[in-house]
Amino acid sequence: MIRKVPKHITLILNETDTIFLLDLPSCIVPRDTPEGEASQADNQLYDYLTTGKGRNRKVSSIGVQTIPVLLKTRHTQPIHYEFSDNSTFASNWEMYDTYKQKELEETQDEYAYESDVTLDEEVVENDHQLKDEVSLEQLRKTQQKKELEALTVNENFFNAALVIERLLANNCYNEEQKHFKGILERDSDPVIKYNYKLELLWTFCNDDTRSR
Repeated sequence: MIRKVPKHITLILNETDTIFLLDLPSCIVPRDTPEGEASQADNQLYDYLTTGKGRNRKVSSIGVQTIPVLLKTRHTQPIHYEFSDNSTFASNWEMYDTYKQKELEETQDEYAYESDVTLDEEVVENDHQLKDEVSLEQLRKTQQKKELEALTVNENFFNAALVIERLLANNCYNEEQKHFKGILERDSDPVIKYNYKLELLWTFCNDDTRSR
């Protein structure tokens, strides 16, 4: 239903508080006012010191009597050290040799210390003393098994096996070790090259998402 536009409209005007969103105070004052005269005098003084005769004023240096203190500048010139990042390779063999040498040195020091002990403090073993109790499993072991167990704790056998493992590793994986250590230069133009590109291989869709 369309209503007719009324001929008379009643308006009620009420006074509200004024809200200032931005206030820019004026920097200009009338010349005949005290503020204008002070501003004009300041401008004339500025022109006299910058562009007028006031810029050619004389300047003199005045010194005062102070305690004479001798100053000396000291410079320290240390040696310039050059640092560089270098990669190193340490296999199990190098680590074994390093710690084995350290263990031998500690053993020699302990042996030298024990040799200084007097004879009264030394313990003399009795060959006729009964050995520790032997278990039944130890008695049932064959001579071959006992020899193998003795070899596993023998230091000379361990060192010999270590040398054999190194020789086998060098003979079987010589090229691989050189590539791993970076000794051999890789071919800069190999036959197989990887060509990376953005190509859509497949996508998952159904009847609701197709062509969208």
